[in-house]
Amino acid sequence: MTFQLLMTEIRRIRGVKDVKTVSFMPSEHEKKLLLTLLNTFPDPIFSVNAKANIELANSAILKLFVIDNNQLKEKKFNQLINHPRLAKLLEQNNLQSYSEQVMIKGNKYLLQVTPINNHKATGSIENAGAIILLKVLPAEQQYQADKMAAVDSFAHIIAVSPKISKPVEDLKK
Repeated sequence: MTFQLLMTEIRRIRGVKDVKTVSFMPSEHEKKLLLTLLNTFPDPIFSVNAKANIELANSAILKLFVIDNNQLKEKKFNQLINHPRLAKLLEQNNLQSYSEQVMIKGNKYLLQVTPINNHKATGSIENAGAIILLKVLPAEQQYQADKMAAVDSFAHIIAVSPKISKPVEDLKK
C-alpha cells in the first residue's frame, strides 16, 4: 500500500476530519523548541537525572567547560562541578529548590537547583532530577561575598584580653 492510499483510507475512518503529513512528530517539535529556548538563555543551564547524570544542556555550559554535547552527556554533574552534596540530595524524594555560591574556573557563580518531581498516583512525590542554573556573580557581588566570608571567618574567635581583642576587631573590619 502506498502512502497516498493509506492517507485516503485514514480519511474514510469515521470521526477523522483531516489527514496531513508533518515534517516531524509533536514530541520532536517540543524537543527542538526546548533546545532553542535553552540555547538562547545566556546563563549556563542544564538538567540532571536522579543519579546526577547530565541529560540536557545549553551552549553556555558547553562553552564554560570547553566540551561538546556528546562528551557532556557521558559525564556526571560532579565531574564538572565539585559539589558532593548534590548527588546525595538528588537521591532524596523531597528535594527542595535551593541556591548557593560555587567557584568554577576562578569565577563565582550562584548555583540554583530546581527539582524535577514526578507526582505518583499514590500521592507521593518521586525526584526525577533537577534543573541547574549557574548565574555569574557580578564583580561587586563577588567582592561583597568575599568581604562577608572574611568577617564570618573571625566570628568564631573569642578574644578576652585587650591585647588580642583589638587586632581581632580590626581584622573583622
